[in-house]
Amino acid sequence: MKLEEKNDSKQLIKEAHYLVGRNKLELALELVYEAMNERQLRPAAEYEYARILFKQKKYEEARQVLENIVNKDYTNKYNAIFELGLLEKINKDYSKAIEYFNKIIESDKEDKSYAMFEKATCYFKQKRYELAEELAMETLEQYPDLYKCKILLVKIKIETYRYKEALKIYESINYDKKETAIHLKMQILKARCISELHSPELAIEIYDRIMKYNAPERKEAIFRKAQLKIREAKYYEASLLVKELLPVDTANIEVLDMIQAIYDNEELLKYQEEKYLQKQEKEKVLSISKNNYRLSQIEKFNRRYNN
Repeated sequence: MKLEEKNDSKQLIKEAHYLVGRNKLELALELVYEAMNERQLRPAAEYEYARILFKQKKYEEARQVLENIVNKDYTNKYNAIFELGLLEKINKDYSKAIEYFNKIIESDKEDKSYAMFEKATCYFKQKRYELAEELAMETLEQYPDLYKCKILLVKIKIETYRYKEALKIYESINYDKKETAIHLKMQILKARCISELHSPELAIEIYDRIMKYNAPERKEAIFRKAQLKIREAKYYEASLLVKELLPVDTANIEVLDMIQAIYDNEELLKYQEEKYLQKQEKEKVLSISKNNYRLSQIEKFNRRYNN
């Protein structure tokens, strides 16, 4: 193969990798299929194919390809092991995921940052907060620019009721505020700290802004706002928010507990519902009156200048 052709072939894999990262999966798949026709590119093409299957949520198909890579392709072996760890994390088998991430951490691979970070997140998911914090701190010592690890530390501090420490770390994180998903996640963490340290009202304002977005973070904002309403004993307002979270997965203990808290105060709930509906009716009448007044003023204005 000529040098120019070899460079073109490598470029094919680079482009496919870039497109997978940008979720342009159909275009990436075309390049991957083309690359698979060239023997020397097939191992790298198979890895990109596994990434595509992963993004398409075809997890079992992705697993088969990744396991094949681990057994046959040393070049992409640890990348495949990392993806297998992520698969187990998605399946909520955190112990199995940790086993995969440990294979990378214990290897001679130069960059172990994301394996260490993901292992720490598994500890966090298992509510093993002390281990999660230790590993997150160790990761940041070695890879201080890994801002996602700082975000994990904020979460750990919140879950262990150390809100001042959480807010201090939050304020030290540099991230791209134009990245909507990251910005919304960060705002939720900020609101959780503020609700405990300063002002639940200010936290609710932040949640209200997040709820305007059609994003996954919207549901968490609704959930957190409902929590604050229950804390304030505003059960009817909380119930309206919880309705937006339905149907509830029976494994979601936090939401089920919230529903229980609302209906444990049924008498107050009914009273608040009546007051809320009365207030709405009053506001509706007032709005109609204001609208009628505006119309009468417009009519007066038109009569005056048309005569």
